Amino acid sequence: MTTTATPDARALARDLARRLRAAGRTEAQALAEWTVATVLGIGRAALCAGLAPSPSAAHLAELERIAGRLRAGEPLAYAIGWTEFLGRRFTVDRRVLIPRPETEELADLVLRTVLPRPADLDVWDVGTGSGVLAITIAVERPRVRVTATDLTAAAIEVARSNAEHHGVAERIRWRVADLMGPADAGVADVIVSNPPYVAAGEMTTLERTVREFEPRIALDGGPDGLAVIRRLIPAAARALRPNGWLCLEIGETQAPYVRTLLNEADFHEIRILRDLAGRDRFALAHR
Repeated sequence: MTTTATPDARALARDLARRLRAAGRTEAQALAEWTVATVLGIGRAALCAGLAPSPSAAHLAELERIAGRLRAGEPLAYAIGWTEFLGRRFTVDRRVLIPRPETEELADLVLRTVLPRPADLDVWDVGTGSGVLAITIAVERPRVRVTATDLTAAAIEVARSNAEHHGVAERIRWRVADLMGPADAGVADVIVSNPPYVAAGEMTTLERTVREFEPRIALDGGPDGLAVIRRLIPAAARALRPNGWLCLEIGETQAPYVRTLLNEADFHEIRILRDLAGRDRFALAHR
């Protein structure tokens, strides 16, 4: 009687990379290594160093499940069901956008620049999606009162589940609303948002993993990418209290237009800041 030896983890990664390349996935080797490492519960560096445990039957079954989704073009975060944001794990699926590194930069910027110390403030996260901004702020600044809004109830469901996982669901007020909904004037000290800012004509140029799997409503900013931002800025001006701050993530070519919109809404101390790649990415403005 003969037995078939279970392949080691690096062999599994090589085989998965071959299958992903055949399916047309870019960066197939790195994607395969991340996938195998995730299934085994180790880091990618440990996998590459040959320090992975022997895969079990359950590991192999889970790997095949994820591999099928990756070969179909699905993003890794959706295939495994989670992503990391500033070191914390957040559930993501096709109901919400996968958080990008730039949004991590926005969260860090808000905490360092606008909320550097614990304070009794009202912070609104407009278009919360998976809830990463609202939840990060709630965790890092326990005295802050957070309101999170999204246009879809499905996104709010994902965000609330993430907030429960991080122990702050009861400290966040949840609203299914367009922008801030029928909010009264002067209700917020800080408004943060990563709104849709991709121009509609550019949607077809996005990677397949993005354009076919991530929610268009969270990406498509209308003909010039500014349709939501154009409405959000005056709405935020009305909702902010004196000395309040609006903190936005924007498209890399949109800074001049966003600056004009902020000026027209009587914001001051307008700052356009670059992301780590050197692109204009964030707009901060004082009310």
